Amino acid sequence: MISDNMILTSFMASDEYSSKAFEKFKDNRIVIARRLAAQRGINLSDPNNLDADGFPKGYGKNNQSVLMPAFYAAYTGRDAEGVTLGAFRSFPIPAWTVRYSGLMRLESFKNTFRRFSLTHGYRASYALSDFRTNLEYVKNPDQLDQGGNFRNEKLFTNVNLVDQFSPLIRIDAELQNSLSVMGKYVGTAPSLSAWITTISPSLCAENTDWAWVIVSRISALPPASMGTM
Repeated sequence: MISDNMILTSFMASDEYSSKAFEKFKDNRIVIARRLAAQRGINLSDPNNLDADGFPKGYGKNNQSVLMPAFYAAYTGRDAEGVTLGAFRSFPIPAWTVRYSGLMRLESFKNTFRRFSLTHGYRASYALSDFRTNLEYVKNPDQLDQGGNFRNEKLFTNVNLVDQFSPLIRIDAELQNSLSVMGKYVGTAPSLSAWITTISPSLCAENTDWAWVIVSRISALPPASMGTM
């Protein structure tokens, strides 16, 4: 697992029926396939080197080498023309947490609050699971499999991208009467997986769970007057 960033697609439109990122994933496949074919020295101007879907022969739309970079580029917002073609990522992208309390410099805030701060946090990760060496590739790297694709050096079960705001925004304040208030807008963005071992890629359903949480607590009260309760 390595830290990554999906902030460019975190707010991309999606629902239970469609997803702009998923459509981009499908479109990216032809771009990745052509890059891989060019890297292998395949003449893409020759129609005989293309399959019925327009993909270079050996790098069809369900080839693992095509699916993984296409998936990664689509959900991280990267350009399929420039994304790394390999499965492994070597450069971690840092997460962040930002806290801002500068509003307390304003006179109106000073008169209302003892303290007031805004916090924003974000983190994402990329992980591969259950991969192994392809012994058929070792025997003959240029041999095509039953699906007409070049064999891959390593076989991966799935690739996972996890994206989370922690939180998107949080308000932490204490009023002049010592009442403390915390408001938090929590964003749980999609946890995405692409299964690579199936002949057709499967993507888990996207669910975005936003919650608004308010927690109020009384940290101090003035002395109570005498009476019965």
